[in-house]
Amino acid sequence: MIASGREQPGRRSHADDSLVRGLEGFESWSLLRDAAGLSLWPPNADRVCAITALIQALPLPSAAADGKTVAVADWRAWLSGRDSRRLHEVVPNGYYDSVPAVEARVFATRMGLLTGFLESADLHLELWLDALITGLEEKPDEYVSSAVRLVMAGAEISNMVIWRAALGSSHWPDHSLEGKIGVPSEDEYERLCSSVEFILDDFAQNTVEERDLAPLLATAQTPPEDRHLKPLVSDGRRYLLASPAHLHQATLTQAVSLALRSPVWMTVLEDWRRRAMNVLLGIASDMEWVVEAQEGSGVLWRFDTDKLALEGRRAKRRAWLAPCAALFRRLKSHPLRWWLGRPRSGARRE
Repeated sequence: MIASGREQPGRRSHADDSLVRGLEGFESWSLLRDAAGLSLWPPNADRVCAITALIQALPLPSAAADGKTVAVADWRAWLSGRDSRRLHEVVPNGYYDSVPAVEARVFATRMGLLTGFLESADLHLELWLDALITGLEEKPDEYVSSAVRLVMAGAEISNMVIWRAALGSSHWPDHSLEGKIGVPSEDEYERLCSSVEFILDDFAQNTVEERDLAPLLATAQTPPEDRHLKPLVSDGRRYLLASPAHLHQATLTQAVSLALRSPVWMTVLEDWRRRAMNVLLGIASDMEWVVEAQEGSGVLWRFDTDKLALEGRRAKRRAWLAPCAALFRRLKSHPLRWWLGRPRSGARRE
């Protein structure tokens, strides 16, 4: 099943097959939809990594129904049986201490956003949308306009899922399942699972169109390693948010990929960096860090009598850094850290 070090499109590795053992007789659309619903249930918050691994391992829906519909009892039986043993081994003690949804200002409209794997999704969306609009104000551009519509489409889908699943009223996860993957009551199960399924007519005034969703749509040709960038599937009319945890991470990644082709990309990027740096300066000020020196997008902060922190794009040690004996380290307390610039060759983004 693996050729030339890369899996064939539409095929899965033996390791992935072990995650879905025992689920072969069920309809693939039903499995993806209901697994997505289970990932949204707040008590499962500390098992989002495991459930998302299951979602990524499940086959994409075929043109025709290929099995029976999975039900609450089926999930309970499978999760308590031996076939799900491999799934329970995926990050068994990992915690995801976050509310399942947050509220954000998106173009002066109050919207709900799924938290997922993109920490501070509300902040990221606001910064990138403002930067993309700055690029459009300089020069109207098809790529940047498509990027804006893509980010907005993701926000609209997120807001709809939160409203239908009633996640806006959820409290912080209490981890009452003690590391297990749970299944809610039948009524809540149906509400969560149906929330991730939609058609374009569900959105008012053509706020979401087919062209906007194309970059997020997984197909039979999508390599398994790219499934996290394609969180949607479709049967031609219905759409399914198969991987809610990846939604905003995918929309921003695909939006930036579109904007990169635009002649106003550097305007967008520099505007984003300026806004992001202002956010970091505000955070440092709140922590009473002192700016020792600033040059371009590079900032040197003093946060103790003998400790300094260096942050910024391609910041270099200049003459004003020579006296510093302490180790320089990047800010690791805020999710904006890796978007301030490209890492050095061979460096790994955290």
